[in-house]
Amino acid sequence: MSKLKSLDELFDGRHFDREIIILCVRWYLRYKLSLRDLVEMMAERGLSLAHTTILRWVQRYAPEFVKRWNRFGTGIFTVTATVAVIELVPPAWRGKAMLAATASNMLGLGCGPLLSGILVELFPWPRQLPYAVHLALVGIAALAVLSVPETAAIPARVKLGIQRISLPIEVGRAFIPAALAGFAGFVVVGFFAAVAPQLIRIVLGFHSGVVTGAIVFLLFACSACGQIVQTMIAARWRQAAGCVGLVVGLVCVGLCVPQQSLVALLLGTALAGIGQGISFRAGLGEIASAAPAHRRAEVTSSYFVVLYVAISLPVIGLGIAVQVAGIQRATLLFVGLTIIVVLIALLILMRGQANREPVAHTIGD
Repeated sequence: MSKLKSLDELFDGRHFDREIIILCVRWYLRYKLSLRDLVEMMAERGLSLAHTTILRWVQRYAPEFVKRWNRFGTGIFTVTATVAVIELVPPAWRGKAMLAATASNMLGLGCGPLLSGILVELFPWPRQLPYAVHLALVGIAALAVLSVPETAAIPARVKLGIQRISLPIEVGRAFIPAALAGFAGFVVVGFFAAVAPQLIRIVLGFHSGVVTGAIVFLLFACSACGQIVQTMIAARWRQAAGCVGLVVGLVCVGLCVPQQSLVALLLGTALAGIGQGISFRAGLGEIASAAPAHRRAEVTSSYFVVLYVAISLPVIGLGIAVQVAGIQRATLLFVGLTIIVVLIALLILMRGQANREPVAHTIGD
C-alpha cells in the first residue's frame, strides 16, 4: 500500500486554506447543496469563490478522502473468516459454507454505505452516529467470535509474524485463471467505489446519502446473487460468464454519463454485480478445492491480495484522472480501460480453458 501524503503535501500550492477546502468538500458531500449554494455561503463569510473552483476541489479531494477513510482494509478479517467458516463445517456442507462466507463478505461491504447514508440523512449527530453504530457492531462481532472454536492447531509457543504469500505447485493451474477473473471483478468493484458517489451527485444530480448508499448496496447485493447463480452454470464456464456480465454492466454505466440516465446506472450496477459475484466465488471455490488443507489459509491469502490490489487501483487512478479531465470524461475513460482489462482476462481464461480438463467439483458447488 502506497504511503499517503501528509496534509501539508496534499494541500501544497493551494491558494485557499485547507480548512476552507475541507469544509466546502465536506458540506457538498454531506448536505443537499449545489455548488452555487456553497459560493453564496462562503460569500457570507467574506470569501469570494467561483463554483468551478469548488467543483475542482470536490473532484480532486473526494477520492483522496475516501482513500484515507478506507486505508485500513478488511483483508485480515476476510481471509481468516472465510477459511474458518469452510473448515468449521463438515465436508458435505462446504458448498453452503462457502456461499455463506463469500456472500456475507459482499453484503457487509454493501450494507456499510447504505447504513451510513440512512444514519446521516435521517438521524441526529451525523458525524458521530455512524462511528458509534459501527463500534457497537464491532463489539457484537467480537463477542460472537470469542464463542467460535479455533480451526488451526495452536503451538505451545506462539510466534507472531507476517503471513507469507506463496503457492504450492499443485495450486498454480487453478490459481492463475481464478486470480485473473477475480482481479477483473474487483477492478470493477474499485471502479464503482471510486466513481459512484461523484457520478450520482455531479452527473445525475442526486445529493441524498441514502440514494448513494442504496446504489452501492445494489452492486454488492447483486454480487451475492451472482454467487448463488454461478452454481447453475457449468464449472468450466463460470469465470468466463462472470467476465461477460462485467463487460455488459460497464457498458451500461458508460451510457449513463452522456444520457444522464439513472436507469442505465442501476442496470449496469446490477449486471456488473452479478458478473463480479460469479467470477469471485467460482475462483475462490476452485482455489480452496485445489489447496492442501494445511496451506489453505496461505493460498486464500494470496488470492485476496490480488483482489485487494485490484480494488485499490481504480480509486487511485480515478483521483488523478478527475483532476485532469473531470468526472464525466474520467468515468468514460475508466469504463473503457476496465472493459479492456476484463476482456484480456476473458481471453486468457478461454485460452487456458482450451488447454485443461474441466474441474469436476469445487468447494463452491
